[in-house]
Amino acid sequence: MPAAASASARPKRATALPTLAGGAGYANAINNDGVVVGSSKLASGDWHAVSWSGGQIRDLGTLGGRNSQAWDIDADGRIVGSSQDAAGYNHAVSWSAGKITDLGLFGGLDTDARSTSNGVIVGTRLAFDSFNGRRAFVLHNGVAIDIDVPPGATADGVNDSGAVVGTYAFQDFGHPEFPNHQAYVWRDGTVTTLGTFGGSGSIGSAINAPGHVVGTADDASGWATPFFWNGTTKIPLAAPADESVTPTSINRYDVVAGTNGNADRAVIWSTPGSAPQQLPLPNGSSGSHAGDINDSGAVVGNATYVSPTYHSLPVVWR
Repeated sequence: MPAAASASARPKRATALPTLAGGAGYANAINNDGVVVGSSKLASGDWHAVSWSGGQIRDLGTLGGRNSQAWDIDADGRIVGSSQDAAGYNHAVSWSAGKITDLGLFGGLDTDARSTSNGVIVGTRLAFDSFNGRRAFVLHNGVAIDIDVPPGATADGVNDSGAVVGTYAFQDFGHPEFPNHQAYVWRDGTVTTLGTFGGSGSIGSAINAPGHVVGTADDASGWATPFFWNGTTKIPLAAPADESVTPTSINRYDVVAGTNGNADRAVIWSTPGSAPQQLPLPNGSSGSHAGDINDSGAVVGNATYVSPTYHSLPVVWR
C-alpha cells in the first residue's frame, strides 16, 4: 500500500483555520500541496471566497458584487467557484495567483464552477429560472459545452482524465416528468448512469484519479445508502444501521471522507470495505462535516459551535 494511503487511515488532529472579521467560515477543498479553499464571513455579513496556506488566510475578492465562494483547487493552484457581479448575478470564476477571472454566463442567468482538474473546469449554469433549468457544463480551453443529460443537472467533480461526476433530473415541484434523479459519469461524450439499490434516486458526489465514484443511492425502502463505484460495479459503503452517512470525497487511494448526519460528525472510510471512523472534534465544537480529502489523507470541512452563538469554523484534519 502506498505511504500516502497508509497515512490517510491514521487518526487525525483537528485544527480550526483563521477567518475574516465576521468570524465564521467553511473549508471546501484541499489540494496535494495542502492549500485549502472555501469561504469566510466579513464583518458586513457578506461572504468572500478565501484560501489558506501555511495557516494564513487570503481574501480572494469578488467581481464587484457582495459575495463569492471557492469550491475547488487543483494541482496547479487554480481555484474555481462563483462570484456576484455588481448587479447581483452569480458568475463562474477562477482565481490564479490571486487574480480573479470571469468565466462567463454561457447564455444563462447565472453559473457556478464546482471542480477543476488538469485544465478542465466543470459546473452548473442556470439556463432559465427554474430548478430544472440547471444544465451541467464542461469548460476546456475557453470553450463550454453542456453535458447531454436530462435537465436539473449538476457537475460536481472532474478528474485528471476529464471524467465528470454529477446528478441529473433533480425534481422540481410540479414537474412529474423528472421524478428520479440519477448519479452519472460523463467521459468523452459518453454518459454512464450509476443507478440505485432498488429505489428511485441516486446522487454522485466525487470522482478520483482512477475514475472511482462515491455518492448515495436509494434502496427499495427509500433509504439513501452510501456507495463506492469502481468503474463497473457499485457497492454499499459500511454505515451504522439507521444512520444517515454521506460520502463527499475520495482520494486516489480510495480513502473516502464524508459525514454521519445522525452523529453530526466528519468520518473517513480507510478502504471502501471498512467501517467509517469518526474524526476528532476541535476543542469546544459540537459537530463537524467533511468536505474534501487529498492524497496524503488531509481532510477539510467545518466544525459547528453553539457558543457564544451558533456558528461554523473551517477545519483541517491531518
